[in-house]
Amino acid sequence: MFGQIRIFIMILTVVAGSLFCSTLANAASHVALVIGNAAYRSINPLANPVNDATDMAAELSGIGYDVDVVTNATFDDMRLALARFTDKARGAEIAIIFFAGHGIEIDKQNYLIPTDATLESDSQVAFQAIPLDYMLNAVSGAKRLKVVLLDACRNNPFLTQMRSAGTARRSNVPGGLIAIEPEAGTLVGYSAKEGTTASDGRGRNSPYTEALLKYVGQKNMDVGRMFRRVRDDVMRSTESNRQRQEPFYYGSLPGDDIYLNPQTALLDPGKQTNDVVSDYTRNEAKEAWEAVRDSRVVSDFQTIVDLYPGTVYERLARNRIRDLLGDDNTERFGWYLAQYDNVDLYGSDIIQGGFKSPTPAQCARECAQRSSCRAYTYNTVANHCFLKNGYNFAQTFTGAYSGFFFQGEGRQDAPSVEVEWDVYNKHDLDGYDLGKSGDTTFEACLSTCRRNSDCDGVAFVYFTKTDQCWLKSGSRQPYENSNSRKGVIAALKTSRMVQPFSVVPVEGP
Repeated sequence: MFGQIRIFIMILTVVAGSLFCSTLANAASHVALVIGNAAYRSINPLANPVNDATDMAAELSGIGYDVDVVTNATFDDMRLALARFTDKARGAEIAIIFFAGHGIEIDKQNYLIPTDATLESDSQVAFQAIPLDYMLNAVSGAKRLKVVLLDACRNNPFLTQMRSAGTARRSNVPGGLIAIEPEAGTLVGYSAKEGTTASDGRGRNSPYTEALLKYVGQKNMDVGRMFRRVRDDVMRSTESNRQRQEPFYYGSLPGDDIYLNPQTALLDPGKQTNDVVSDYTRNEAKEAWEAVRDSRVVSDFQTIVDLYPGTVYERLARNRIRDLLGDDNTERFGWYLAQYDNVDLYGSDIIQGGFKSPTPAQCARECAQRSSCRAYTYNTVANHCFLKNGYNFAQTFTGAYSGFFFQGEGRQDAPSVEVEWDVYNKHDLDGYDLGKSGDTTFEACLSTCRRNSDCDGVAFVYFTKTDQCWLKSGSRQPYENSNSRKGVIAALKTSRMVQPFSVVPVEGP
C-alpha cells in the first residue's frame, strides 16, 4: 500500500539531545501476501473472496506473519502488490501468497483475474490478467518454503462474453485450472484439482478457505499433513454437491517436518520469529476489527486505522474504507508525512539496532523507500535511524525525532500521538521504591509498571545484570547522581496527546 514514496524533502531542524532506542524485531522471517477479489466490474460479483482474504490475513498475522493484504484489486493493484512482495519475500524463511477470486486457464497457462478485467477474447488475457508464474516468482526468494494458495478454481466467468464475440476456443472452455510442476521447495494449493471447479460457499467463507483457516495456525501441524486435513474437510463439506470438491496441491516437500506456524518449533533452531507489533496490540486490534468488520460506517474503520497502525487490521480497515467510499471518492486522498519533535515511537523496529544516518531527512528517505516501513525515529545526537513497521507505544525523549506516514486529505487528518511515558536518560527517580520487578528489559519494566496502579515511574539500571528494574511511587522529579551517570534511565507515567509540528505532502504510487 505504501510503495516507493518519494518525499518532497524539507530542511529538518531539531533540538539536540540524547536518545535511547531499543529494537525488538529482526527482518521478518515469515511473510504473506493476501489478495481477495470479489467486486468484478464486468461480471457478477463473488460472495466470499473479500471475507476469505480478510480472515486469512487476520489468521496469518495472529501467528506472527508480516502480512500485506489487498482486496478488490485491479490489474495495476495486483502487479504492484506482487512487485513489493517479491522484495519482502527475498531472504524470508517462509513466503505465502493467498488468492481468492476468479482464475482461468487459457492455452495451458493459469491466470488470476483482477477486478477491472473485461476479457472479450482469450487474446486479451495476457494484457488484463496476472499469470500464476508472477506469483511463483514473487515467493521464489524465500529460503525454506514457498507457498501459493489459490481459492480460484471456478468456471470461466467470461465464457459467455467470449462465445457471444465468437472468440471462445475449445482451449478456454473447460473450468478450473491446469496442473503445474513448481520448482523444489514450492507448494501450490488449488481449491479444486486440475480441470474441476470449486464452490464459492454459502456462509462467510468458501469451503476451501474455511478448512485452511482451521489448520493453518495449528501448532505442530506439518504442512503436508495440513493439506491432507484440508482435503478431507472440503470433501466432507461438499458431499451433497453434484460434484464433490477435491482440493489438491502440487510440488514436493523435504523429508523434515515444516510448520507454517512460526510459533511452533522453528525451522532454524534458536531463531525467534519476528513480531512487528506486540501481542497485546495485535489482540486488542483483532477485537476491535471483529467488533466492526461487518459495519458500513467509515468512521468505525477509521478508528482502527488511527489506533492500530502497523497491524494487519489497519490494512484491512483501509481496504474496507476504500470499498465503502468507492474509487471516485478515494482519489481525493493523498500521502503525507507527520513529524513529531522529542517523541520516540518505541518498538516494531525493522532492522535490529538501527543504522547510522547523517540527517533526519535521510532517515525519512530510507523509510520511504521500504514498502514495510510506516514510521521512523531518529537520534539527533548519535545520528542513528530506526525504521519501523508501526510502534508499540510512544514516549517523550529529548532529542528524539519521529515521522509517521499516513493517507488522508491533509493536516486535518494527521494522527496525534498518545504519549505514555516521559523518559530521561542517565537519570534516577525520586519517590518511594515499590521494589524490584525482576524484569531484564526496559519495555518489560514499563509493562510491569503499567499494570501496577501504585507505580507511577521506573528506574531501569543498565550497568548491572540483576536487579535492573525498580518500580517507583510518588515520583515527581528525575535527578542525576553517580549511579545514574553509569547507566540508568528513568521513565514517568503520563498520558497526553502530541500533535505533529509539521505535515509534509509526499508522493505515492
